[in-house]
Amino acid sequence: LRRAAKHSAEVVAPAVRTLVAQVIPICESLRSGLSKNALVCLHDLMQNFKRAVDSELETLVPTLLRKAADTSAFISEEAERCILSMCWGASEGRLMGVLLEKLAAQKGSLAKGKVVTCIGILSERLGSRLASQKDVDRVCIAVAGVMSEGSADARTAAKLAAQQVHRALGDDADRIFKRACGESAASRVRQAAEKFSGTMTGVQDLKGAHRDGREEAGSPKPGRKTMKAAVSQDTLEAFRALLD
Repeated sequence: LRRAAKHSAEVVAPAVRTLVAQVIPICESLRSGLSKNALVCLHDLMQNFKRAVDSELETLVPTLLRKAADTSAFISEEAERCILSMCWGASEGRLMGVLLEKLAAQKGSLAKGKVVTCIGILSERLGSRLASQKDVDRVCIAVAGVMSEGSADARTAAKLAAQQVHRALGDDADRIFKRACGESAASRVRQAAEKFSGTMTGVQDLKGAHRDGREEAGSPKPGRKTMKAAVSQDTLEAFRALLD
């Protein structure tokens, strides 16, 4: 499926949403190798088809958050790559709404920190358009709320996200944060934005991760088997038969 998605996208495209929906449950497998392969497959599908996951975000987001919090770096690192691909490829408005819903349901600080990191990246993607989004007040409330979490890691993630949101809102940032969160929270966000102003932005990190994540033929990562550069005709015919 990965080879077909990369080298014969026209074969996969008609059924890509169905395929994504079928791959997501495999990510929850207790067999770590199978779970990781499913995450790698999701990453490749999202890179090649961008918004293919839009219809499955309600299921995909909590799955990736759970896997990103896995104690095994073997799984969590691949889940984080998927999260970055999702943030870069999915529809901003749709994903933002799902993230805000999932954040409200989260109890663990680690998961909350990862959600606000995604919110910060999406805010950078939206840029000046963020101010006109229907969820802009909820974004401000969410970021300011996680800045008060007990976990230092969650607070740090929220402060960086606050800087990203603040910069995206531009001259309207203080006014919107005051309207959504009140004077005290707006002041804390402003201080965080000033403190993190020299930090590399989420979108820059994201672009770098995508560049590093593209496995070009002839440039394999150490210790990883490379994917064949092309799909055989027999494989394509078998795949078409499955889709039919």
